[in-house]
Amino acid sequence: MKNLLFTISCICFLCVNTSFGQSDPAKDMAKPAPKSLTTMTFDQEVFEFGSIKEGESVSHTFKFTNTGNAPLKINKAKSTCGCTVPDWPKNPIAPGKTGEIKVIFNSKGKAGVQKKPVYIYANTAEVTKVFISGKVIGDGKTPSKDLSKVGLAKPNPSNKKPVTRKPATANKIIKPTGPLGEFKFFNEKYDYGVVNSGDVVTYTFNFKNVGEAPITIKSAKSTCGCTVPSFPKAPIAVGEYGQIMVTFNTRNKRGNQRKPVNIIANTDPQKTAVWVEGFVEQGDDHHGHNHKAGHNHNHDHGDQHDKDQANTIELVDGPKLQVATSEINIGEVPAGEKATLVYTLKNIGSKDLTIKKIKPKKDVKIIEEAATVLTSGQSTYFKIEYMPTKSGAQSSPIKIITNGGKQNASVKCTIK
Repeated sequence: MKNLLFTISCICFLCVNTSFGQSDPAKDMAKPAPKSLTTMTFDQEVFEFGSIKEGESVSHTFKFTNTGNAPLKINKAKSTCGCTVPDWPKNPIAPGKTGEIKVIFNSKGKAGVQKKPVYIYANTAEVTKVFISGKVIGDGKTPSKDLSKVGLAKPNPSNKKPVTRKPATANKIIKPTGPLGEFKFFNEKYDYGVVNSGDVVTYTFNFKNVGEAPITIKSAKSTCGCTVPSFPKAPIAVGEYGQIMVTFNTRNKRGNQRKPVNIIANTDPQKTAVWVEGFVEQGDDHHGHNHKAGHNHNHDHGDQHDKDQANTIELVDGPKLQVATSEINIGEVPAGEKATLVYTLKNIGSKDLTIKKIKPKKDVKIIEEAATVLTSGQSTYFKIEYMPTKSGAQSSPIKIITNGGKQNASVKCTIK
């Protein structure tokens, strides 16, 4: 009898403790419900509406199919200024079934070439994008500027001779002479997709010198918000590999972003450009996710924080790994050549991602480890040394094991 009473007491104790351990129901309602991932495939990813007159509206219905194994649930579909998404399926789409998303573009005040992205937030691994594009012909009603009122046609009361300014030469690109290096980037553009304003995006561009002389990089710079914290300071010999790391801070940035990174070196042309691009949602500008070094949070509480939190993009529920440029093809290489390459990883899930192990094949050696724990939106990278031993075309997989499942990366080449 005593044992029975003790058992009942333990069960009651556990039930009470479980109830106290529950989270706030109001907060739970704000979290995305657990879901299985699926894929959606559009019949047409870009709709060209041609040329229209400014002020006209055009609409298009994008058709898609659930090509995954789980029901597709679209949480939200939205676009940028001038483009609206009035209708999308509110009920789950079963595997193999189809659906439609209607998009309307109002061209008022939108003269010129237009390309508007539509972002679909669903239980897919990444946010899906389709585009509506075309040319808007201006209505001709915009008054021409009176140049005399903007200081371009004012008289010269002092009778001084106008100053003749020499054209700026600081940015003039002069063709180098003699033997030159030549960049071969394995990926010249990195699309980071959709991020919250305030996130810090990091990506490493891999390249090989396929020229006739060592590459000496004089500078690597970008525009506002984009920095190049790391590039080779020593010459990169012919046939050797190098990396250029780019960091983009999206703080106070909104909408479509495309940032060039201009690299000045002894190449022809002397200036080479790579790009980072994507879309920045209104989010929490007081938080920043950086790569590898760990957390980079600057907490700033208040009403603005609460407003921004309400507008953050939906993440995949739980931890989720994204490998930027998971497959790197370095092309033809001589037998015995070593390649040093970098893979960028990001947690696109709503919970902390733990990288348990990175398992390469025997011809791949990890020479710089990735961070082991990534918070939501945080990035890291790992560096490998690749020296294939077989002849002909080959692919070497790299298994990345996390608490959110397994994912593969690979490096491909053809041995001469």
